[in-house]
Amino acid sequence: MGGRPLAGQDQYRVFVKEADIVNPPISKAWVFIDEHERSINDGWFAFDMDGSRGFLDVPASRRDRRFTITFADSHAEVWRLDDARTINWQSLPIPNSPQNVDWAKMQPATSSLR
Repeated sequence: MGGRPLAGQDQYRVFVKEADIVNPPISKAWVFIDEHERSINDGWFAFDMDGSRGFLDVPASRRDRRFTITFADSHAEVWRLDDARTINWQSLPIPNSPQNVDWAKMQPATSSLR
């Protein structure tokens, strides 16, 4: 939410206000995420929508490989990390080839094509 698209990914929506959230719908668009403490490097959680760069920032894993994610309709869910690359990462970005199952779960909840 808010922020700006990554370089070369201007074809994806950036949600600034609730009325902008049309795809995904507000019940499936995340707003807040529990970010891994070693991944915090700025004021936003950067996400590579097309997957060419992989995970630029990483969800937390300190609670039994789980993190909390809150959605625009105000409900929260606890998601589990399943890809060993996301769980055991040492440096960023985390490659997405072959496709990271954790990235694949987050991608449709993050934005969509304009």
